[in-house]
Amino acid sequence: MLWLVEEIGELAEAIRREESENIEEELADCFAWIGALANLYGVNLEEAFLKKYPGMCPTCKQKPCICTD
Repeated sequence: MLWLVEEIGELAEAIRREESENIEEELADCFAWIGALANLYGVNLEEAFLKKYPGMCPTCKQKPCICTD
C-alpha cells in the first residue's frame, strides 16, 4: 500500500507545482494502484462506486448535480 501513498504524494506535488502533464501522469498512476488494490481484495470498483453514490454526484451528493465548477 505504500506505493499508492507514494503516488498520491507525487500527485500532490504535481498539483502544488501546477504541472498539468505530471498531474495527468500521477492521476493515472494512482488509478492503476487503486485498481490493483481492488483486484487484490476482490472489490468491483464500479459496484462499490454506485453503491456509495447511487445516481448522485460524488462531489455535491445531489441529483442532479449542482456543482458550479
